[in-house]
Amino acid sequence: MKKLKILFDNLSDIDINLYDNPVVDVVLDSFKFLKHVKLDVKNHPRDNPYSDEYSDQSANVQRLFKYAALLNLNVVEQPITQEFLNTLHKIYEKNYNGDSKWLEFHEAIHIAEDNIRGRIPSIKLAYREKAGLLEKTFNRSWLQYSTTEIKKGTCYIRWQELGKRPYDYFYDSEPADINRLTELAKPWIYYKPNLFIETYDKNMLGHTDLEKFNVWFKPFKDEWCQHWNLTDWKPEEQYAVIPIGMVTDIELLATRFKNKDFPTRVTP
Repeated sequence: MKKLKILFDNLSDIDINLYDNPVVDVVLDSFKFLKHVKLDVKNHPRDNPYSDEYSDQSANVQRLFKYAALLNLNVVEQPITQEFLNTLHKIYEKNYNGDSKWLEFHEAIHIAEDNIRGRIPSIKLAYREKAGLLEKTFNRSWLQYSTTEIKKGTCYIRWQELGKRPYDYFYDSEPADINRLTELAKPWIYYKPNLFIETYDKNMLGHTDLEKFNVWFKPFKDEWCQHWNLTDWKPEEQYAVIPIGMVTDIELLATRFKNKDFPTRVTP
């Protein structure tokens, strides 16, 4: 059986038993290179569902305004609302220049949105800009291996565009404007070799009202699909994930993340 190993500083490891499908082969090809790259969960609270920024919302608010100050942004501290976060998203889009402080600012925005919605994030083994050269155009035929129902311990890849899913655009009360919609709301465009691991059974559509979304999206759908060169797009796919395997001991992995005992590498 094909495997990936999650390695820790004390030389212990936890296996991911991989499935047999073409997407797994693409992931394994990425990790021929990424096995040499160190993870940095400690400095990226969005990678740890048990981080202080999720358990104590004020910790993330402080982090958000800290990075706003480091970036010399004229942002007045105020209560966190979705309207305010939409404004911060626009500031990020217009000014991002590759500086890592912008990425931290952007991640703090997304943590704030998770907290507003009560979303419980997944464990994330992420490489960010270190894996940029390994990104590939997403092959839409891979969607045949996707699901919106995830079992605890599943390791998967998912949508990770710089922007919003169309549903999130709608839910966040962004403008009902096709130009802004095509600019910000994106389909799955790129495969990025970051891994997600679920700590509980999850229905990815459980928080959505697709019927209401479909009514709102209908006047824009054809033009949006044309903009992204899509001949067939289903609303369900924006929350679909592609499972690549199962973690052999999810309880141990979760405990280590809770205790801030983070992995250092992932290797085939």
